[in-house]
Amino acid sequence: MAVSKAKSDLRVKTTTRHDSPQMTGKVALVTGAERGIGRGLAVGLAQAQARLVLNYYRSKSEVNETIRLVREAGSEAVAVKGDIAIAATAQELVMTAYERFGRLDAIVNNAGIHRYKYLADVSEADWDAQLAVNLKGPFLLCQKAVGEWRRHKTSGRIVNITSCGAKLPFPASAAYNASKFGLLGLTQQLALELAPEGIRVNAVAPGVVHTSINDALLRQLVYRKAWQKVIPAGRVAEPDDLVGAVIFLCSDASEYITGQQLAVDGGWGINPPWGVSP
Repeated sequence: MAVSKAKSDLRVKTTTRHDSPQMTGKVALVTGAERGIGRGLAVGLAQAQARLVLNYYRSKSEVNETIRLVREAGSEAVAVKGDIAIAATAQELVMTAYERFGRLDAIVNNAGIHRYKYLADVSEADWDAQLAVNLKGPFLLCQKAVGEWRRHKTSGRIVNITSCGAKLPFPASAAYNASKFGLLGLTQQLALELAPEGIRVNAVAPGVVHTSINDALLRQLVYRKAWQKVIPAGRVAEPDDLVGAVIFLCSDASEYITGQQLAVDGGWGINPPWGVSP
């Protein structure tokens, strides 16, 4: 869905299909798939002919809508509810892939939370929640997936959805950016450890994406003006903008790439000055 004029003065884009059959016969696991980036990635992977295991945390109706869109794209999916910061959820997700589809080829650690607060306002609970979902959860899922790949004597792909905040801090995001710095570090560490086993680990770093997390900010003129100033592409991203990068890193086309972070940010990272002023 494009950003409406009521919400943003930035340029808009039309939806893109990702019909290249790069994932034919493959099975991918996507966390946080009930809406936003996770839904966009699930539909894009389905268009690339992947079958899917979809993690969700709260809304059965929202993940059912994702499944409907996956089926409309010509693929199939199964949903698993659970908190990804709990090891049992990671285990259930991985085992569901093998029980339902007989294999697991890629995991996409997308689920994340962002509580916009300046340092003095960040509670211990705020810190713990963001580090748990954004960093501990991906660690646990990677651990369980790698264990099964080793047991089945196969390899796989791991794609972690980090953030421009993993390299370019921005205001009111101490816990979030710390978690994304950590996730980038985990990406590189696992890439180093797992490359000899043929397991590739990479990251995709979005800039500002039009999702429910950012809706409140996009309604504020001060933030719309700030993003217009710092994003050379002249618009915030849609979830669909991330799909091509994720498919590439999940597919055999990226065979010789590991330990990398691919920024999908409309050029934000090459235009770092940040200023929020009326």
